[in-house]
Amino acid sequence: MKKEDFKYQRDLNSEVSVLLKVISNLYLNGGGLFYSFDIVNKQVLENLKENNSSNIEKILQNRIILEALTELQVEAPFQVKLNFQIKTLEQFELDLTEFLQNGGAYTQYEGDREELKNIIKGFCSSLFGNHSNEVNVYYTSQPWTDWFGELGFDATWIFIDKSKKKLYLLCITDMD
Repeated sequence: MKKEDFKYQRDLNSEVSVLLKVISNLYLNGGGLFYSFDIVNKQVLENLKENNSSNIEKILQNRIILEALTELQVEAPFQVKLNFQIKTLEQFELDLTEFLQNGGAYTQYEGDREELKNIIKGFCSSLFGNHSNEVNVYYTSQPWTDWFGELGFDATWIFIDKSKKKLYLLCITDMD
C-alpha cells in the first residue's frame, strides 16, 4: 500500500462526539480515540473484498494512517501479531453496549441501557446510514500499541465502509 491510499479526515460529527464523551466519562485513565479516513485508492477496496483480517495489519502500517495515529504511539512494524476478528455491525452494537455497561477501572455506566443503545445506534447511523451490509467490521481486545492499558479494558474496532469508501478506527482503553 502506498501513502496515497488514504486521506485523513479530522472532523468529528456530533454523534461520534457524543459516544466519545460517554467513553471518556467511563474510562477515566484512558478514554476513546476515533479516526476517519477516506479510501482514495480503489485497489485498497479490491484487496478488502476477501474480508479477511490479515489485510488490517497492512492498512494500519500505511504511512498516512501511522501519521494520524500519534496518540496511539504506534510502532511499525508491530511488536505483536495483530489478531482481529471479523464482526457484523449488529455484533459491534451489542458488544459495545456490553463493553460500555461494564465500564472502566473505576466507573460503570449508570444510565439506561436503552439510552446507551440509542447513542451507539446514532453513532452507526451517522457513519453508515442505511447500508450496514456494505460495512466490514474488525475487532480486537488485544493491546496492540503502548497506548493500551493491558488491564482488560482494551478494545479496537475498525470499520471499512465500501459504499462510502471510508475507514474508521475506534479505540478504547483504561488503566488502573
